[in-house]
Amino acid sequence: MCPPSFIFLASVPVWQVTAGCSTIPTWSAALHGSIGALVYSGASRLVVKFKIDDPLDAFAVHGAAGSWGVIAASLFSTTKYSGEGGLFYGETRMFGAAIIFILTVSAWSATLSTAAFLALAKLNMLRTRRLPGSHKIDERLDDSTHNTEPYVPGARAAAPAASLPAATQMTSCSDL
Repeated sequence: MCPPSFIFLASVPVWQVTAGCSTIPTWSAALHGSIGALVYSGASRLVVKFKIDDPLDAFAVHGAAGSWGVIAASLFSTTKYSGEGGLFYGETRMFGAAIIFILTVSAWSATLSTAAFLALAKLNMLRTRRLPGSHKIDERLDDSTHNTEPYVPGARAAAPAASLPAATQMTSCSDL
């Protein structure tokens, strides 16, 4: 797997700062956007370390950096822009609400994802047997669709680039 994407490192601060964009001062937007990039990078590396197949970095972007954005909004919000301030301005209600929100969304997402994946597994629709077009059965979606390598326990190295369609050939992570 490749290291965290430069595009995400540049974009995550913009995405995650939107949680509090109407309630925080400009200086704190720059600060918590910068911290958001570090949160994304760390979460992306943890996913690889724990050998979780997440070729699109969905958890790092949406789960980790998104959660930081909500927490940061509850820390940096000021009474100048909202009805009450964040934790750094002596108020605790917004921080408590942010934690409850993150836990609730996480529980909701985990419950619905588990239900969907169990249903798909029961119907034998969880794994792809053959990719559309002229792809071979043993090619992986990550190689041909997402242009990255998956984590597959005990699997051989990725298929050589020559076996992939010309538009998706990539020789290394530096080609991103």
